[in-house]
Amino acid sequence: MKIVISGATGFIGQALVKALRSRGDQVVALARSVEKAQQTLGPEVEIAGWRPGQPGDWMAAFNGADGVVNLAGAPVADPLKPWTEQEQALIRSSRVDSTRSVVEAIRQADPRPRVLVNASAVGYYGSQGDAILTESSPAGSDFLAEVVKDWEAAARPAAESGVRLVLLRTGIVLGAGGGALPALAMPFRMFAGGAMGEPGQWVPWIHLEDEIGLILYALDRDTLRGPINAGSPNPVTMDLFCRQIGQALHRPSWVPGYSTLLKLALPKRKDAFLASERMVPEAALAAGYQFRYTDSHADLSAHHSCGPRPMASGLGPFYSTHWQDSVGGQRRLRPARCLRRPDRARLYRSYHRDAGLLTGGSGQRTDLRGRGGPGRYPPD
Repeated sequence: MKIVISGATGFIGQALVKALRSRGDQVVALARSVEKAQQTLGPEVEIAGWRPGQPGDWMAAFNGADGVVNLAGAPVADPLKPWTEQEQALIRSSRVDSTRSVVEAIRQADPRPRVLVNASAVGYYGSQGDAILTESSPAGSDFLAEVVKDWEAAARPAAESGVRLVLLRTGIVLGAGGGALPALAMPFRMFAGGAMGEPGQWVPWIHLEDEIGLILYALDRDTLRGPINAGSPNPVTMDLFCRQIGQALHRPSWVPGYSTLLKLALPKRKDAFLASERMVPEAALAAGYQFRYTDSHADLSAHHSCGPRPMASGLGPFYSTHWQDSVGGQRRLRPARCLRRPDRARLYRSYHRDAGLLTGGSGQRTDLRGRGGPGRYPPD
């Protein structure tokens, strides 16, 4: 199959390109910067330079394509970016205008692609408390809900042209190397973890592999069309979700009042961070898709497990709370500073050997904060 992808250099896009190529599909990626996209995706992926809203040679990539996956859209969850009017306009235009350009290219293609899998978001529903949200649930009315409604509306002319349209309403994507996990884990790594919102709000999460699996399923199944909720069958509350992050990192989840802090610090974005969206993938399950990951605790533990080394990555074994070792074939946790001196020496040598921080023969060793010096080995 020949698949055209917009947003291919993003977190989900890169994983999708790898999955498509691993099964032998031809991939054409649309990118604003051809050089950067080539560096990110590799020389074996064909890159077409495009500017959404501007017709050009990139539209020829759609001729004879079997399917199109539109993932283009500016990030909305970066807490460091205030939601100014300019930023809100970018959030909307990067989705709506890009989708209109993709649909226009599909309509002009000869022959046309058979299917368009268009990204959407759980934000379509807005905050609806404990209500179970299926694909037939009503839309919300906040800013993100309005954006997603316009986003989906921009894709619907493709269906009017005879192209099968799938709208993938994606939740919080969990996966190694990107997505929501790094930002969620940061407070816990600093021993300041807690419920990152209202404790009872629902978190619609999905593993990256299932997100990619659903996209491939939508490309391959001719009977699948319309909105599809891309979320685990088992959403969890924010309190449980953050306690599971803490357990995976061996950090406490104890700081109260994050919801109040978010309301004060990010008043325009509080609806996005505090939305309770108990979304379930009714359509995907009815179509026969089998989720690989349905347990958020197991998923988070798998991504944050550090094996026998300390849990505080970047802080070093003598600055972490606990250390994992193996005794009698069983795993156990022991406070690093409470280890016997021989065990501390072994841990110190293992950590520095694995991290590549020990120098050979010079008598100068780099300590845990990156400073060189003879020092004591191991430190007391």
